[in-house]
Amino acid sequence: MTPNHLQQAIARATAAGDEVMVGLLQRASQDYYPGAAEINQLVGNLWNSGWGAADKQIGIIESEFHETANDGIAARDVYELRDGVGDLIFTTLGLAHRTGLNAAADYAQVVASQYSKFDPTEEDALKTKAKYDALGMETRYERRQVPGTDDWVYVTFSAKDQIDGEGRKCGAGKWLKSYRFAEPVFDELPAEVSAKLNVATVDTANPA
Repeated sequence: MTPNHLQQAIARATAAGDEVMVGLLQRASQDYYPGAAEINQLVGNLWNSGWGAADKQIGIIESEFHETANDGIAARDVYELRDGVGDLIFTTLGLAHRTGLNAAADYAQVVASQYSKFDPTEEDALKTKAKYDALGMETRYERRQVPGTDDWVYVTFSAKDQIDGEGRKCGAGKWLKSYRFAEPVFDELPAEVSAKLNVATVDTANPA
């Protein structure tokens, strides 16, 4: 069987004795879309380069965002939209790479947090409704099936344009958090990454 792109990249890095790249690529299927780490390393956007690299990378992301908004969405150009979405994913993964973050592991925690916005039972949905009633907000909920599964959840929406409990605009139909909502809980950063980002000795999985 012909090795895939990722396997070939690992073989090249191994032959070159590049241990950092070997490690990055071996976890690429978990951390990045294939090629993101390798290409960033190749052009000098090195792994775990700290806040200075983050400052530079966010500028690149902002540029890609505006290009996608203008050349893709505003212009109704499908090619530019597709190219822009790919570039935004790639440059965002570049931000994770350059700051030493495990993009896939953190993304998994964010998705888990998003799922906690749903209610598993109607009893829970009513508790969520009570939460928003206490804030003076009108809501509605629907029972929906999780795609590709036999699971069902209740999703709560804003029933009208209104102001939420924190004084922010909340449009009709906006998806709202369950009373059970939980923030993401991230793994502790490796020591070498924490050092680059000047992370104090705290519980980084549960910051204050």
